[in-house]
Amino acid sequence: MPNNHSKTGIIELEEISPKVWKAKYQGNYGVYEIKMRTDGKKAHDYSCTCPSDYYPCKHISMVKEAIEHRIAENKKNNNHSDNEINVAGILKNLSQEELCDFIAVLVRNNLGLRNIIMSEFAHKVNHTSNHDAVNHTSNHEVNYTSNHTVSDTSNHRETIDYSLKIREALESVQFEYEDSGDDADYLEIDALDRWLDKAQNYADQNNPDEAVLICKACIEEYASWNEKQDSAVNDRIDVSYQERPFQILNKILSGQGADYKALFAYCRSEIVKSKYKKTGMYSGFSELFMKLSIKVDSNDFIILQDKLLQEVKDKSSWEAETILQRKIDFYRNNQQPDRAWAVIQGNLQIESFRKELAEQLIKENKLQEAKELISFGISENKNNSRNIAGWYELKLQVALKENNISNFREQ
Repeated sequence: MPNNHSKTGIIELEEISPKVWKAKYQGNYGVYEIKMRTDGKKAHDYSCTCPSDYYPCKHISMVKEAIEHRIAENKKNNNHSDNEINVAGILKNLSQEELCDFIAVLVRNNLGLRNIIMSEFAHKVNHTSNHDAVNHTSNHEVNYTSNHTVSDTSNHRETIDYSLKIREALESVQFEYEDSGDDADYLEIDALDRWLDKAQNYADQNNPDEAVLICKACIEEYASWNEKQDSAVNDRIDVSYQERPFQILNKILSGQGADYKALFAYCRSEIVKSKYKKTGMYSGFSELFMKLSIKVDSNDFIILQDKLLQEVKDKSSWEAETILQRKIDFYRNNQQPDRAWAVIQGNLQIESFRKELAEQLIKENKLQEAKELISFGISENKNNSRNIAGWYELKLQVALKENNISNFREQ
């Protein structure tokens, strides 16, 4: 039942990082969360949690209008007369030492501000000064180091730096118990949002190397942090943190300037780690690894799938089907349809493969072979109304081809 509030509208509006805004809207069905990237003129990458079937929903334009109004008000407030003291005027008159000391005091007691500063300015630090941080890395970081070439020293130090900053940001995240209740909204991690926004900005600015470094750090540190969370809270965390780094990396692959071989080597070494197996990140890794294997003309993706399939005892299980489907997708994306069909025909213990083969046989007018598969499918699903419907649909297609609808109706 909807909540009949007497008032609806925007109840919160915040610029969580440069040009990235988050709003809360009190609607008829509860509080909706809206996100968008905009400079006040054009909106990008927007989303809303309302139940509307329309895209974009009406709340997007409302929030965009509110952002434009906020930006205009801020400009107006900053254009005071020369005689009026404002914050910008005060800051301009402070020495660098005074400003740094003041910010240091604020950061000490404000983790949110600390994370914002880290995400915005960490990349400006001279990475050659991070010797102590590198020497005090954990075992996890040492293992990570061994997967990179020594020659890429500057990028290696930068990656370690991003990992440290993102890990610290995640460690500062705290959820209240009531956040995990059945009626709770999906939980968001503002600190991680800021880092991913930064990676997106680098990708948009044709700086793929920096974007890749941040995405890799977000993937690794989030997966490690996620393993430690209580399951009740874990189930409520927005899945975008598992998906968005791979969306950014896939966008980079479609452009120019990315180091495909380095990213391929990273995926090959990272995807086998156990911390990804139970997260949505594994599917993201698999898709990325498949695309990279095709780009660098490697069969390593197939080798990995075969290894995983050997570990599955029930070759008719959903797990086996998922692995086999990855092989099929690889061959089809690599312009090898014959090999894809060989996987299907060699694994007809999987019902979805039998259906796909039956559809192909009908297209090729091999109706007798198709009918044999369909009859078997119907007999196997006598007590499963959900699955049997698909087989009857295929049977109807055969009847239409044979011009035998009356016989189909009698059955």
